[in-house]
Amino acid sequence: MLVGLTKSLRIMQRRSTVTSATVALTIPAAEVPRFRAVHEEVVKLDQDFGATFSGVLTDEEGRVRALWGSYAEQVDREEQEWCAGLPTHVFAPWVERLVAQDATRISAPPLPVRVMDAELEAVLLSKAAQLGLPGDWVSLLDELDPERRQALRVRSTVANSHAAQVLRSGDMILALNGQPVSSFTDVESVIAAAAGEHQAAAAAAAGTGSIAAAAAAVAAGGVIATTAAAAAERPAKRPRSITNGHQQQQPPHQPQQ
Repeated sequence: MLVGLTKSLRIMQRRSTVTSATVALTIPAAEVPRFRAVHEEVVKLDQDFGATFSGVLTDEEGRVRALWGSYAEQVDREEQEWCAGLPTHVFAPWVERLVAQDATRISAPPLPVRVMDAELEAVLLSKAAQLGLPGDWVSLLDELDPERRQALRVRSTVANSHAAQVLRSGDMILALNGQPVSSFTDVESVIAAAAGEHQAAAAAAAGTGSIAAAAAAVAAGGVIATTAAAAAERPAKRPRSITNGHQQQQPPHQPQQ
């Protein structure tokens, strides 16, 4: 059920069916730099209700499953606006933090946002295979996530970042820390887990009074990415593992798990 408010603040509701809850957004960059949603998967419905109202998507029991909001992109120098659902798992941690603060009346620091200084895009496995992704990796990612059936490709990196040193546009991210990934959520989970481990290690080292040990624990906090080389630049037949700028070749018949 889609429930929301119109521009005139009138309550409206529409019954619809979710066609997909994992549509990966790919919004091109505008001519003038501005905010652009990246690394998001949205909910799509079987009907197009336009952009006349926003609200929430609920299930039959009235539980909120997504926020229904508008997105904008520039197409042929013209603005186009459309609506989609932002799943609850994206914003739930912030809502829970606000609820806890309201209950305890104690302010807490904002939740940290972990990033990898690279913009990724979803590519269907069929296209990834055409770009040179080895067949064993295609099968592995297909079994990992039969709903999405996609791989993640590097679209761009932040200038002067570590990601820019080890990743190139067109590389496909196959695994992080040995764990195969095929969605933005997979990547965020691995990065968040690694960051938590590194913070714990740094805190433990700092507790010993050793500044050198604490610094070493933080410096060792890189995430190992197994990638397939960009087909536009060279044959993508041998995935490689990247750690702190060093590359190690991986046999194509032995995908890292």
